[in-house]
Amino acid sequence: METLHLRATNESMQLLMNSINQIAKDGNEIEILDNILFEKEKEMIFNALIQEKNGQTFEHNDVWDELLK
Repeated sequence: METLHLRATNESMQLLMNSINQIAKDGNEIEILDNILFEKEKEMIFNALIQEKNGQTFEHNDVWDELLK
């Protein structure tokens, strides 16, 4: 899925939201991230990359095995 970062006036944003709502109603997949959520996801990605670089990751199956105990 592609990503688009956007700045717009309130009027322009309303026009865009109307279009986005129509796209979703037509059955197309679309996800909207506000800047707060975008920044949080970016922070989580950067933290994960640092953890991976430092060898602080776990195998998927090991995590599931531990959770299912």
